[in-house]
Amino acid sequence: MRILLVEDTETCAELTQRMLEEWDSTIECVNVLSLKAALDALDTAHRLQQRFDLVLLDLTLVDTSGLGSIVPTVHAAQPMGTPVLALSGAMLDLAPLVIQEGAAAFMSKDTAEKAPVQLWTLIQKLTATHGRT
Repeated sequence: MRILLVEDTETCAELTQRMLEEWDSTIECVNVLSLKAALDALDTAHRLQQRFDLVLLDLTLVDTSGLGSIVPTVHAAQPMGTPVLALSGAMLDLAPLVIQEGAAAFMSKDTAEKAPVQLWTLIQKLTATHGRT
């Protein structure tokens, strides 16, 4: 499984990556720090006929925040059929709008940290739904 982790906080990125690799040692987790880098990574993967199985997108990044990151990311992930799972620690009220704008799911960072099994279950569900395992 190949996951694009869009997270600009080094500690959060390291913890998330470590957790993913503990669940499944075959996971390849590519971490980028900004929306621009995420869009570039998705474009490159598409051009090289590679794909990410999932995008884990923090809603608060150095170059955007909130809904400003959802539409471009969903649009860039769409050609590969890659679902976008939005994560946020502060913008919980945006959850319905995030889904409305095309994200496959939303989870608070608090839930992901306190109940990581829920995050892993959601990742498995999203990747299975989109034909990946």
